[in-house]
Amino acid sequence: MLGFVNLQTLTKTFLEIFFTQLILRSQNDSPASRDAEPLLLCAHTLNDTAALAKGIDWYLRRKNVEKAGIAEGEAEARVAWGVGVLRKGISEILQEL
Repeated sequence: MLGFVNLQTLTKTFLEIFFTQLILRSQNDSPASRDAEPLLLCAHTLNDTAALAKGIDWYLRRKNVEKAGIAEGEAEARVAWGVGVLRKGISEILQEL
């Protein structure tokens, strides 16, 4: 899984911030809006890198991003939703392989 199992502290923090910002910035400014399309497009860019897709899926499955506490309130709920969308997109890719 490309070393996602034993991440160093700074790398883990980077990934938590990266995925949180990826999800939040992919959505419109309205806190209530949720659009899966941008996140699914991000996931589908992993088509040619199955090992990376598996590693990211493993990392997201561990709920590290949701537990990081970077987002609060509605943003926290949106991050949890976004992780699910990313995992769904990655799952589709892995089933095709």
